Amino acid sequence: MTEAQTIGKLLKVGKSTGFMTSELYNEAGELTATATTTAKLLHAG
Repeated sequence: MTEAQTIGKLLKVGKSTGFMTSELYNEAGELTATATTTAKLLHAG
């Protein structure tokens, strides 16, 4: 038995925003779920 696999990608980074996506594959290698998100980027310090 193989394990499920998740692949995450950073699509684009702007000055203050990042766009990301991820894909979840089951044990048979079939795509079972996708997700997208937008995040506000903060600078430390």
